[in-house]
Amino acid sequence: VNYSELKPDQIISTQQFSLDRTFIDDYLKSTSESTD
Repeated sequence: VNYSELKPDQIISTQQFSLDRTFIDDYLKSTSESTD
């Protein structure tokens, strides 16, 4: 992602997406570990 080409609200949503993505990855990893 080239941040210099993005508007501020797009940068925020991109950061939010990556945060959500990390949260989802952690959630899936924790659930898969608990079902083992």
